[in-house]
Amino acid sequence: SAVTCCSDAVRDSVRSRFGGVPDKYVTIYNGVNVGRFELPARGGTIQATGENKTIIGAVCRLEEPTKGLAVLIEAMAVLKKALNDRSFTLWIVGDGPAKPALQNQCRRLGLLDDVVFAGEHSDVRQLLHTFTLLVQPSFTEGFGIAIAEAMAAGLPVVASAVGGIPEVVVHGQTGW
Repeated sequence: SAVTCCSDAVRDSVRSRFGGVPDKYVTIYNGVNVGRFELPARGGTIQATGENKTIIGAVCRLEEPTKGLAVLIEAMAVLKKALNDRSFTLWIVGDGPAKPALQNQCRRLGLLDDVVFAGEHSDVRQLLHTFTLLVQPSFTEGFGIAIAEAMAAGLPVVASAVGGIPEVVVHGQTGW
């Protein structure tokens, strides 16, 4: 009777690939229970080896180049060098086939102390509340449920303007 898609971008992509009656394609955005992500206060730093560090978070399956994590790690190296600053760290939450290559990239760039591979978590609520911001550097993304969860937790979001992300993140209003 209908084809449901998680964003208009996915709907348009599926419709162009498979054809059919346009009215049969319906967008139903993924939902997030906002109340589930509310906590009394969000810290934005984490105690690590006796230091408070600002945490830049990324939550996704570790698949490259799709998720853009290699580019994010390169950006961390540039930022660290430009600022000569060790007061922030990148936490990559998730697992997947690109993990060894991403860890090797961190080793090559001298970022082993600056990038934490936090592994897969079935409930990221607490982690989101320790992040200062969430970065979603994807090259393709149907919707970006991690973005919606971060927003529900009151976390600033910086994301690529690809796929369904611009439907969730309105540049300059709900994120960058």
